[in-house]
Amino acid sequence: MRLANRGFTLIEAMIAMTVLAIGLLGTFMGLVHAATVAREGQLRQFKTALIDAKIQRLMLADKSQLPNMVGGVQTVPDGVLPPSLGIAVAPWVIDPSPGDFSVSLPGDLGVGAVFRVLPDGEIRPVAGAFASCTDSTIPDGAYCRELLLQGSLPLPTTVNAQVQNSINATGARSFTLWVRTFRKGESLSLAVVERKVIIL
Repeated sequence: MRLANRGFTLIEAMIAMTVLAIGLLGTFMGLVHAATVAREGQLRQFKTALIDAKIQRLMLADKSQLPNMVGGVQTVPDGVLPPSLGIAVAPWVIDPSPGDFSVSLPGDLGVGAVFRVLPDGEIRPVAGAFASCTDSTIPDGAYCRELLLQGSLPLPTTVNAQVQNSINATGARSFTLWVRTFRKGESLSLAVVERKVIIL
């Protein structure tokens, strides 16, 4: 009896190649997703650095001058959470402080509204007079910083109302300082927001 030498049929080879292609595609998509997550982590670090620098500068300043440094005290409608408001939508205002263009770069990151991040990670302010963070003259990929000084606690809930009444009864003033940084061309969901409650 003669044994037949049998190899893969054309259909079996095609099925094997299809399974291999699906596996490679899944691996490739995983790598793309990992790269995207890593990139967003880097961008978030840059945004956080700009927010921290601004808040540190304002915390070290004379608090009585705070309204003059952040575009004034803004009225936030009841029930509105500022981070949910669109970019350049009132009561958010663009950071009014002039950028630091000193020779010893990167300079003071606590001033200025618009920044670039160089390939080596250095953050530099962008010169110009910008009306808002949606200004068409802001370069693509640049970061923009918005401020909001709310003349009360952050949310008008029942608990906050009780605390607010206690603060008002002592003759103190409360403010919520909001700082938001985003990258031009990104969606609002990728903006980084931080808030500080200040009582004078």
